[in-house]
Amino acid sequence: MNRKLILGSWGILGLIGLGSFGNCYHREIPVKELIPVVDNEINLERDAQMLNGKDYDVTAKDLARITRVMYFEGTGDRQINSVDDLKLSYTAIASVIRNREAFDRLNRTHKFTDDGLVGVVNRNIINKKGKKIYQFSCIPDNTEYFEDSNFENNALVTGSMGVQETETAYTTLIDVLTGEVEDPTNGALFYKTKEVSFRKKNPIQWHGQVAFYLGEDDCLIDHSVDRFSHKYYGIRDCSYVDYKNIPGD
Repeated sequence: MNRKLILGSWGILGLIGLGSFGNCYHREIPVKELIPVVDNEINLERDAQMLNGKDYDVTAKDLARITRVMYFEGTGDRQINSVDDLKLSYTAIASVIRNREAFDRLNRTHKFTDDGLVGVVNRNIINKKGKKIYQFSCIPDNTEYFEDSNFENNALVTGSMGVQETETAYTTLIDVLTGEVEDPTNGALFYKTKEVSFRKKNPIQWHGQVAFYLGEDDCLIDHSVDRFSHKYYGIRDCSYVDYKNIPGD
């Protein structure tokens, strides 16, 4: 994480405005032999208590909310074709959430969250049209799944969510937070799908050095990692860059 600490001078609104832009829709994934998680092994209250002993500050409801974000961000990936693919996709998404929380905690900043781990998925701003903009677009795209009334008894699954996929997302989240699995994004703080374009005029060069646009600044890619339909980014610098003249596109 050390090489990412240079981000401390960024503005909060710019970071939130970026978000993570995934294909946030719900569909059945083409996993032919999805192995179900044993229900009686999942205990959100127990896991929350365990994680709070590892410098996290989470409740069972927080874990359920983060799991649903992972589910809607990752389950719709059309390049997923196996259980291992699904777990890797969830691992990458959970790693970004953890990396954002860790960034603020280590830097004593509030660029991504004001409320620990769950704050990463809860953080939002109101745009000029009065619409809430979240760091993860699946929340406004699936608002009914994130209403407080749908977390009664800290339920992981509600509505038409797939039980097996959701349980897989949850156990993956716990593995990421406890360090049982490696970060497949190499410390990324952002990700996108290939369909995303930020500017209607002079669009960002996603596959060159420039990664993101914040206010008057362009941000440079430190590294990028492809995981199925998502590309994950680490950021090196956000000083102003003339993106039209950057080599390597």
